[in-house]
Amino acid sequence: MVKERKDEPKDDKKPKKESDLKKFLNKRSFIYLSAAVFFVVFIVPDMIAPSDLEKKLVENLE
Repeated sequence: MVKERKDEPKDDKKPKKESDLKKFLNKRSFIYLSAAVFFVVFIVPDMIAPSDLEKKLVENLE
């Protein structure tokens, strides 16, 4: 006697396959990735570049 498992669907309909891009865009990780890219592209170069005050100090020391 074989019992059916409760977690298996009774009907054999296959769910529609979504493309990997659509799956990725629907996930929250897309938001985190886009925020990280924005931070690296716009914020980090300003942090690395020397400020005007630092430039003036270097000029005065030379």
